[in-house]
Amino acid sequence: MSTTDVARRPHRLPVDRLNEQARETTPPKSIDLSTPIDRSLHFVCPTLTPLYYTSVYEQLTPEIQRRYNQITALAFNEFTRFLEQDIGGTVLPALAETPSVPPELREYLHHFHEEEKAHAQMWTALNAHCEREWYTITESRFVRLGKLPRIALQAVLRRPRTFRWVLWILLCMEEIAMETARRTVHSAVEIEPRFLTAYQSHQQDEVRHVQVDWYLIEHLTDPLPPRRRRRDARALRYVFRHYLLAPLRVGRRVLEQLGAEYPEVRRIIPQVLNEYRALPRSVAHQSALFSRHTHPVMFALFDRYPEFQIIEDVLLTYRDDPARWAVQ
Repeated sequence: MSTTDVARRPHRLPVDRLNEQARETTPPKSIDLSTPIDRSLHFVCPTLTPLYYTSVYEQLTPEIQRRYNQITALAFNEFTRFLEQDIGGTVLPALAETPSVPPELREYLHHFHEEEKAHAQMWTALNAHCEREWYTITESRFVRLGKLPRIALQAVLRRPRTFRWVLWILLCMEEIAMETARRTVHSAVEIEPRFLTAYQSHQQDEVRHVQVDWYLIEHLTDPLPPRRRRRDARALRYVFRHYLLAPLRVGRRVLEQLGAEYPEVRRIIPQVLNEYRALPRSVAHQSALFSRHTHPVMFALFDRYPEFQIIEDVLLTYRDDPARWAVQ
């Protein structure tokens, strides 16, 4: 693929057409949870998991690699549910009630919100089917916020016109969801059918959600003076540096669960966490998860807004992307 091909601007539909699609879309078929999950299979493509990018991964037995993959997939589902239920469930209604948002976008935000609620229910049910004992107690075994951080986050989410960087996070994670589906379909290892169905079902709606995020970011960012765009860009850079690129909090909990099931894993947890701390500087890890291929819309928006190009401080794949220079 040439630089020109890579740099081509992503395509999006007019908002009225997105609304038509949402009205015409039939609800996805429910996932068959009548039979036990096949624990002999992976739950997600291994190249999406952080341990895959450490020196420790190849030292593990295939059984432990597979179980790590399964636990990590459950943590991914928790995070996606949190994104769609807690974050989207607050941001989307707030924007739908904002008069300055164009009417056709406000209409789609109602579809968006309903689709996100259905997705959150799907991830919750799938996780509970896999580990009923864990998820009878809580919906979030690995992805947890303390009381004060949760209160602070909700205050931010209720004001998306002020804290616009939240929309960039939604866009980022929805493009990751689409990449998860694409990569898992073509995975070199066999994926448990219920998880594969869930990823593909999720992707159908995310294609539209990414386009709506794109419209919303432009609507809220275009009128801003450079000074305010720079402030948003610094906030986004902070979130990438401290939360998206270094999976320490959730990663540690996943490893502790793995160690509880396989005691031999416990001795390597400190080494793995040290390697996790280095992942933000790993080109291989970033290339797999954050690139113009995995995030075409997000990278195109970085190109559009020069103030956001400070993201190159943390996103090595944007700093070194030859297509970036082709679109300047």
